Amino acid sequence: MLNYENVKRRFTVLRYQPEFASSSANSSWVSYIVPTLPYMEQDSIYNQCMSLASSNTSISGATNAAFLGTLKCPSDGLALSGKARFSYHCCSGDTISKSDYANYKACARGPFQNVYPADANNKNKFVGTKDILDGASKTVMLAECIVTNGMYTSPTKAMFGFGVANWGDFGSQPAPANCLNADPTYQPTTSQQNYYHGHDWANTNGPPTDFTTIVAPNAGPAGCTDKASSYNSPYTNYYPLSNATSWHQQVTNVVMCDAAVRSVSDFIDAGDPTQTPPSQPSNNGGSSTDVRNYVGQSAWGVWGAMGTIGSREAKSIDQ
Repeated sequence: MLNYENVKRRFTVLRYQPEFASSSANSSWVSYIVPTLPYMEQDSIYNQCMSLASSNTSISGATNAAFLGTLKCPSDGLALSGKARFSYHCCSGDTISKSDYANYKACARGPFQNVYPADANNKNKFVGTKDILDGASKTVMLAECIVTNGMYTSPTKAMFGFGVANWGDFGSQPAPANCLNADPTYQPTTSQQNYYHGHDWANTNGPPTDFTTIVAPNAGPAGCTDKASSYNSPYTNYYPLSNATSWHQQVTNVVMCDAAVRSVSDFIDAGDPTQTPPSQPSNNGGSSTDVRNYVGQSAWGVWGAMGTIGSREAKSIDQ
């Protein structure tokens, strides 16, 4: 990622990679990982993805063509058992905001954003190391996320929580405690299992390829959403809250924006989970509740501060 940033002067983005920009619907789904493939000596797979996306064809065929061990944590059996599976998600910050609406894209407080090219009101921007005002050594770039298929019965961190009203929708958001207490018992059909975390590293329209610094690592389910029984039942890619998780004992490994690898304790300060988050923007192109008006220190303690690029928090991951 830093080799890419050194050439492009920015990181990749959560969605709408400029390299793949076109009228193709599939081009909007290309994940943060794909543009870095040439920097991992994977030019052939990159070219396949480029060709498929530009022709409005799913790029999943390319992701299933080769086993990329770089993307898999050796401690995660599900990650190792499928070619397209992956363990490492990008940091979108300390808010939930991922749609295409003018005020409702990926969090403007994190290093990876959802840059929607057709939006005249687009206030998102590309982020490079120069934009990380809190310091690259204090801002999380990537984190481990357990690959899930909805079939785990324990532990909770490997499951997916449902029925959290308004999570991912407009207006006021539920407190993180709602995710911590979400119902993780839904058992998906075989066809639904690929909609869970970590099943297609190239496609960000399926299960999320990002995580948020809201719920502390391993403190709750892999993610949660309010859509328990709608499209794809459950629709796990409906703007869920995605959490950092790992199979390691009481720690989750992260990569900081200066490329340092750190182990984050499960007990890191993540603020008060019963606290009401800042309101999400409405779909009107210029709401006063725009998430980008959320400034200052993170509501979610040290962990939340690790996800922001310019909130001027004097906090380190060791606190």
